Amino acid sequence: MYSYNYRIFDRYDRPVVSLALLADDNPAWRPDSYGYEFWGCRALLEFPVFKLMDMAEQLSTLEECKNPFAVCTLAHFKAMEIAHSPVDRKKWKYNLTIGLYKRGYSREDIIKLFSFIDWIMSLPDELEANFLEKIYRYEEECKMPYVTSAERKGIQKGLQQGGIASGGA
Repeated sequence: MYSYNYRIFDRYDRPVVSLALLADDNPAWRPDSYGYEFWGCRALLEFPVFKLMDMAEQLSTLEECKNPFAVCTLAHFKAMEIAHSPVDRKKWKYNLTIGLYKRGYSREDIIKLFSFIDWIMSLPDELEANFLEKIYRYEEECKMPYVTSAERKGIQKGLQQGGIASGGA
């Protein structure tokens, strides 16, 4: 953080604000500075800290909020909460994805936010295939095909190749 802060300042010759966004699950860990001292010379960067877990009491607010950051925060909480339950993860991945459509985001925003949800809530191949099928059905019912048929074929082919690759190993 110290290095990025300085490099940005050095490149653009403008004041820089650094903010630490902590997504861990340790309530006691809240680093708010970095510095070093050597031979009487001292360098220090102090920065504000925002801990995602501080939002835990506001999950219902996050579910209703249209802010994309709220969706990402909710996905983060749910991913941590259900880390060891692929079936629950599939359920929440579906709920969060459908929520993107219901919030009225643009196609581009849905795709970007879905990429984050997909990354943070990865599923085993068989659950992923079922999840994608449910999403395709929802898109067709609502007449919102945000994933084209060519993209779907590519996704299915990738899933099949992934299954073959992992099954053969």
